[in-house]
Amino acid sequence: MSTSSKAAVTRYFIIVLLLSTPFWVIGGFSDWEPLPGVPVSALMVIVPPLVAFAYLARMEGYAAALRWIKSAFSLIALRRVRWVLIAILLPPATLAAAYALMLLGGYTLPKPDLSVVHIVLLLAIFAIPAALEELGWCNFALVKLQQTMSALGASLVIGVVWAVWHLVPLLQAGRSFVWIGSWFVGTVALRVLITWIFNNSAGSVLLAALFHASVNVSWQSFPIRGSHYDPAMHAVVLVIVTGVIVATFRGTTLTREVQN
Repeated sequence: MSTSSKAAVTRYFIIVLLLSTPFWVIGGFSDWEPLPGVPVSALMVIVPPLVAFAYLARMEGYAAALRWIKSAFSLIALRRVRWVLIAILLPPATLAAAYALMLLGGYTLPKPDLSVVHIVLLLAIFAIPAALEELGWCNFALVKLQQTMSALGASLVIGVVWAVWHLVPLLQAGRSFVWIGSWFVGTVALRVLITWIFNNSAGSVLLAALFHASVNVSWQSFPIRGSHYDPAMHAVVLVIVTGVIVATFRGTTLTREVQN
């Protein structure tokens, strides 16, 4: 990685973590949950895109920063129907596989109580925070890292930072260290999958956000409101799926063809 690129991304990560601290502090004093299992500190989703926007505005001007936002959500990506379907359906498919593994493992689980209206409502709710996050993680950090690193390497770096960024909110939500450890592994794997979708959709933040939102909807729809969700079983599925994709696609780009 070039010195300038490394310094820019490193500064970005540090500033995002520092500016997220006030949200963690607020979360420490408030028991309010916007959604079940989601502490108020999760509102820190506004930090990654704001830091990225501020950086670009400072380095390239506000007009360039505004163009950066506009280009990120181009509807042209919706023409890639296969990738739209993958973004929407892969997350629930991995959760369904985790559910099956849990049953095979002897878990006692209630039957899923799914409502189309509830799922659509959740998708609408999660779409905005997912878009905000991916504007920063994908359209800024990932784009910069992939200029000098492989797609897989960049994904792992961002995946670890992304997971660390969530640690305080998870602790505030009452998650155990074992739960968090399993979740951490699965989250890094998810970041690889997000990069895979992003790179194969010509850098569409829209599809990356759609996948991200679908992940959140899927675990919230897990019985009951996600209370029976086991990140260990999900991590097993995600690692297997990610391994197959990395073995099938180019590790340097996570695409079948080198992207120019």
